[in-house]
Amino acid sequence: MRIVVRNFLGLAQIDWQPSGVCLVAGPNGSGKTTLLEAFDFFGRSFQKSAHEAVRLLGGGRGLKHRSAPAEEPISFVLEVDGVTWELDLSVTGAGVGEFPAERVTVDGKTLVRRVAGSNEWTLVDERRVDGPEDAPRTCLRAAWEARRLEDIEPLVRALQNIRVYDAWWINQLRQSGSSDIGDSYLHRTGRNLFSVLKTWRAAPRRYNSQFEWVREKARLAFYDIFDDIELSDSEGFVTARFFQPGEGAGGEGLPIVRAADGLLVGLLHLTAVAGARPGSIVGLDEMENQLHPHAIRVLLDAMREMAEERELTVVLTSHSPVLMNEFRGEPEQFYVTEVGRVPAPVRLVELHDPRWLSQFSLGDLYEQLRIGAPSAGERAA
Repeated sequence: MRIVVRNFLGLAQIDWQPSGVCLVAGPNGSGKTTLLEAFDFFGRSFQKSAHEAVRLLGGGRGLKHRSAPAEEPISFVLEVDGVTWELDLSVTGAGVGEFPAERVTVDGKTLVRRVAGSNEWTLVDERRVDGPEDAPRTCLRAAWEARRLEDIEPLVRALQNIRVYDAWWINQLRQSGSSDIGDSYLHRTGRNLFSVLKTWRAAPRRYNSQFEWVREKARLAFYDIFDDIELSDSEGFVTARFFQPGEGAGGEGLPIVRAADGLLVGLLHLTAVAGARPGSIVGLDEMENQLHPHAIRVLLDAMREMAEERELTVVLTSHSPVLMNEFRGEPEQFYVTEVGRVPAPVRLVELHDPRWLSQFSLGDLYEQLRIGAPSAGERAA
């Protein structure tokens, strides 16, 4: 998989081929979150429309990188197994042009094409026209729904399985639990955590014992405060009670309002990864928030285990030296974003000799501003 993006938000250019569990580090404002938003943009554009993806990012204002020439569009390219999707957006005020330019190629042969601003497009050798009655969607989505292009399936499957998580709604989980609607995939906010765990627990064979996996990894990560979780229904909501180690039969456990923030974050991380379909892309922004170093290490090991088993791409952004140190044995999976450096991100072993890196803890180098440092102007400020 390769992602190439130009003129998007805080990054002038992205050119990246991530795989496995990757860590992205860098100073504030250097584009770490933008990398995740780029993946999210692809997924939302396919599932909904490019215009809806723009709206969910706050609209067109500020969407284009500040250094981009006025005549250049924001361009997105995603390549998966020889299938390439190109999408160009022209920013107009607070929005984007009605019909973005679009092209889909398979092994270099163009199968779908739209010229910017035109409601006409081609599907192989067929001319199509989008009218007012057509639902807003990309040409790629329309071609897939028409069942005309079987060769694009690898790309479509990747787009359908992008999951980016950036801000867990822990307070909502505490206050009301999760709506009991039988969800089997974690919402990007985590608000349906307990509903998902309940669904998994009720059908372990159908869901590959994902509930048991989450519970076991949580026991390892939070061995001093967590042994089990009890899920219960109440007036259309699923809530939880937590049981601590050593609490015997008949114990009442702790209500959700008394659960440690780190425990909830850990359960959310584990559920996000456990629910990912094979070949999925999972993004977790600031993964280390509210977690003890021991929990960080256990959760990372669990993510690596699941990524290898299901061929997942898991992208973690972080400022945590503890998390960085866990990549000492595979610095090729460590990427850096720096203000003004293009393209982004850069593999750490391309910035520094691997033999030199092996002499240090990567977290120490980050703390000492020897990797991923703010610009000289920022440090002076």
